[in-house]
Amino acid sequence: MSDLGPRIAELYPRLLRYAIVLKRNRDEAEDLAQDTVCRALERASFYRQDTNLFGWLSCMMNRVHLDSLRSARRKPFIVPLDNAPDIGIVPRQETHALANEMVRFISALERRQRRVLELSMAMELTNPEIAERLHIPYGTVCSRLSRGKSAVLERVGAV
Repeated sequence: MSDLGPRIAELYPRLLRYAIVLKRNRDEAEDLAQDTVCRALERASFYRQDTNLFGWLSCMMNRVHLDSLRSARRKPFIVPLDNAPDIGIVPRQETHALANEMVRFISALERRQRRVLELSMAMELTNPEIAERLHIPYGTVCSRLSRGKSAVLERVGAV
């Protein structure tokens, strides 16, 4: 077992080439090869002297590689806030046209329904907040909001 370290060192270039085939990235391949060597040295007592050392190491490398793929799959995808505005779907022309139509439909509503709908959608106020702001009963807010949404949906369906 004492000669396992130098024998692994002799096989390192070959291990690195195999890691490059697996990872397709030189930096990641070097990490994989080093992780494999560390694991092999930790488990040196399991190696049988009369077997193929490169076969044992490459089998171990496959396991290390698969473990890294599995753990990467479990990690959440985190986007730095600096990059967040760049992520998303680029609005298409139809999206702009639909938005313009929605504005036109809402503008066509009766003033009281339009005001409640604007406060709800644009300012994101709750129904009790709208009732307080407009000095009208809560039930009136609910009915105006419901009638306003229904009228807009009817117009959208007619288009």
